Amino acid sequence: ILWALSWSRKNALLLAEKMTKNLRVSEEKYRGIFESLQDVYYRTNIDGMITTVSPSIKNYIGLYPEQLIGNNATAFYKNPRDRNAMLSELSRTGEVKDYAVTLVGANGKPVYCSLNARFLRNQNGEVFGVEGLLRDITDRKIASDAVLERTKELERLNNLMIGRELR
Repeated sequence: ILWALSWSRKNALLLAEKMTKNLRVSEEKYRGIFESLQDVYYRTNIDGMITTVSPSIKNYIGLYPEQLIGNNATAFYKNPRDRNAMLSELSRTGEVKDYAVTLVGANGKPVYCSLNARFLRNQNGEVFGVEGLLRDITDRKIASDAVLERTKELERLNNLMIGRELR
């Protein structure tokens, strides 16, 4: 009986050690993925407080994750009402994809982003937070605005030319 108990204890300790090692390897793997993301992964609780944000946020708004965690996400929207609109859309559809939001960086400059988000739910299906990915589309937005402005300018010139021809 003593031998069996000793053997069981030894096997339990070996199994626990192996599981701990596997868990550590898995954690390092996913930490590496998380820290090398180009896009921003984030989580907020039901009240909008940021609980998790990837290090890539520094490239977007100039702040480190530690400076954001514990703050309300609304504080980083250029227009705080935009977050409420996003949450309404999220409630209506269950998820948002390629949803345009404008954040404001530490330097005060707008950062145009595309947002994919969904609600986090517990085992009972109750919402306890939001998680999502942000992608910086500032360059795309600036190019799109330039094309739109150029199109308007060409339309004005075209209308002037047509008016001149009609006279």
